[in-house]
Amino acid sequence: MKTFFVASYVLCLMVFLCQFSSGQEIVGTIYGTTSDKQSQITLPGVTLVVVAANKTYGTTSDTHGKFQFENIPSGRVSIEASSIGYEKEIFSNIVLNSNKNLFINIELLEKIENIDEITITAFTKDKPVNEFTLTSSRTFTVEESNKYAGSWGDPARMVANFAGAITAGDQRNDIIIRGNSPTGLLWKLDGITITNPNHFGNYGSTGGPICILNNNQLSKSDFFTGAFPSEYGNALSGVFDLKMRNGNNQKHEFMGGMGFNGFEFGAEGPISKEKGSSYMVNFRYTMMDLMSAMGMFEVGGVPKYADISLKIHIPTSKAGTFSIIGIGGKSKIDINDDPDNTTSSESGWTSEMLPSTTVQSGSKMGIIGLTNRYFITKNGRIETTISANYSNSFNVVDSLKNKVAFNFYNENFTETIYSISSKYTLKAGAKNTLQAGITGSLYDFNLFDETYITPIDKFIQGINTNGKTMLYEAFFQSKNRLSKTITINWGLHSQFLGLNNSKVIEPRFGISYNINSKHNINLGYGLHGQMQPRLVYFLQTSNNFENEGYILTNKNLDFTKSHHLVAGSNWSISKNLKLKIEAYHQYIYNVPIEKRASTFSMSNYGASFHNECEDSLENSGLGTNKGIELTIEKYLNKNFYFLFTTSIYDAKYRGSDLIWRNNAFNGNHTMNFLCGYELPIKNDALSINIKFVWAGGKRFIPIDLDKSNNIGEVIYDFNNVYTQKYNDYFRTDLRIAYRKNSKKTTQEWSFDIQNLTDHKNMFTQRYDAERKQLINVYQMAFFPIGSWKIYF
Repeated sequence: MKTFFVASYVLCLMVFLCQFSSGQEIVGTIYGTTSDKQSQITLPGVTLVVVAANKTYGTTSDTHGKFQFENIPSGRVSIEASSIGYEKEIFSNIVLNSNKNLFINIELLEKIENIDEITITAFTKDKPVNEFTLTSSRTFTVEESNKYAGSWGDPARMVANFAGAITAGDQRNDIIIRGNSPTGLLWKLDGITITNPNHFGNYGSTGGPICILNNNQLSKSDFFTGAFPSEYGNALSGVFDLKMRNGNNQKHEFMGGMGFNGFEFGAEGPISKEKGSSYMVNFRYTMMDLMSAMGMFEVGGVPKYADISLKIHIPTSKAGTFSIIGIGGKSKIDINDDPDNTTSSESGWTSEMLPSTTVQSGSKMGIIGLTNRYFITKNGRIETTISANYSNSFNVVDSLKNKVAFNFYNENFTETIYSISSKYTLKAGAKNTLQAGITGSLYDFNLFDETYITPIDKFIQGINTNGKTMLYEAFFQSKNRLSKTITINWGLHSQFLGLNNSKVIEPRFGISYNINSKHNINLGYGLHGQMQPRLVYFLQTSNNFENEGYILTNKNLDFTKSHHLVAGSNWSISKNLKLKIEAYHQYIYNVPIEKRASTFSMSNYGASFHNECEDSLENSGLGTNKGIELTIEKYLNKNFYFLFTTSIYDAKYRGSDLIWRNNAFNGNHTMNFLCGYELPIKNDALSINIKFVWAGGKRFIPIDLDKSNNIGEVIYDFNNVYTQKYNDYFRTDLRIAYRKNSKKTTQEWSFDIQNLTDHKNMFTQRYDAERKQLINVYQMAFFPIGSWKIYF
């Protein structure tokens, strides 16, 4: 029946919308800048060619490196940039909407020699934004996060389609990279470190159900899965380095929309056309809360959230370029274990994990940052960032006995990070680029949680502290193009934590060899260190239940450290078809584990949604991750694209009992297949995208049912920690979208179906003491989502 519904909807959508295609010519404007990739200085005289609607348009950049194309037919366009002494850049199949200015920032890489013995064409989609990257990186665009089925416009869910990455579950977007804990990921936005850019983000985690970052405001960005460059530190598994685009500095533009992620409104435009300054702002508010306020359904279990993001871009003639970046979001949900209330389960939030309870949960976050780019010389620049990063998360849990609420757990974690960083980049000729930088971050925190202990009829505090500490980071890296075929990157990253004087020096190295114009092999190594979540350092240990005379047994924990070794091969089979293979080995050490013999390890931190803290930890745990990844990708060409990725891996850890075990994230295998077709209808387009996922089931700690029944509460079998997996995970997502260009507006209607086949994927099991049985908790069921956006 559901399949029939979907097919009928698709057919009706195609028939209805296609009738509105217009015979008039719909056009747009393309403008942008050209610059040297290494030095970032503007490049005049670059030849630019645009191909649109089987027509060719040409121009050159002016003395300031600026260019503009007007009256270009809307739809898919391609742009080629070339200049004497530089490698060619190609942007293929970019969407140009009607009555909208498309901005393109083109960076050209200087050739080592002008005589082309080996011609290497740089396709921009393949090329990382960070030029010091040779291995384990993937560049993505905003269009991909919108296009891929099942992504919800969320960058985190989008990169889960790439080899080596997977989300922790349907309800959240925590990213597991190569079997590592999701807390090993570093989020950055325009040089600013972000602790957790998600609504309902737990303290110490890096994910949540809904991403605060608005993909409409992002530009081309990088995602790293191992052996990342020296610039990045305090991360074990990977880096998500996002870039926010500048607003339109030529005309005012607006957008509005509504969908699963909420109602949103955006505006951008010039502050001064003459000086090239611009603004961009976007606001979003949850749709379900507004529908509830109108009496369409009860609020119980409905998530409430709102967020805002902005960027102000100000070029100056003497002091360089300034940007002000701001992001803020707040979220809250009240979940009641009421059998008559179905709204929570339908929206992805459920009380099944804590039966017979009421839960009030929420979070707040805010970031404000000021960045400056200043050219000291023609080939040398300084980039400085000053930022403040605020985060707060809270949970209040009450038990429901005889329908009377009794409070038994409370937590409230607040942290503000004040940071200043500066890096210097020097282009020392066509062959060499040098970069060095330093960062100082002040962590100001207030951490509190308490649990009611029934035998003594009293709340006991697990953490109750406020204070400050500093983290200092410094790095140096060099890119040397030894020849047209060989490039090496090398450098150092260092960290010092003032809390306990922990320090680490991390060497990084990478080499790339171009066998020919289509085939490249590479090798990368890096030592990476990460501090522990702040609450782990301040877990209180007491010898009695009176909260007197407690000690902080975790305060002197060192950085967890990891050796990354990666070898890869990239083969451009044709202009639009690419094959990539990577093999890796990761050795993790200094992992906090208990001093007494146990199975606990911080390698498994983030496997559940609560903070897994233990006292009396020491840095003697180990871990290993190894695997091989395959990517076959056909870029959008002749209206069709596909992406196939698969990973086979093994992730192990060793606790204080000295036994090697599977870690909580060792699914052993994952496979993604995405494909889509875009049907052009004059200046409009109808696209159909589908995604298939097959992954190893989630590891779990089994429940000993007999022992649990004997004492009436859950007892886990710790002798078999993570030895078992739930059944393999299968999911199919479908996305249908129609883009309509008119003279003054562009509209897009989309319809997404999550879990098209309604496959029951296990999330976890819980023990029901009343029924004396195990209850299966499943992930997201069949879930249709519609959305609409308008640009004007």
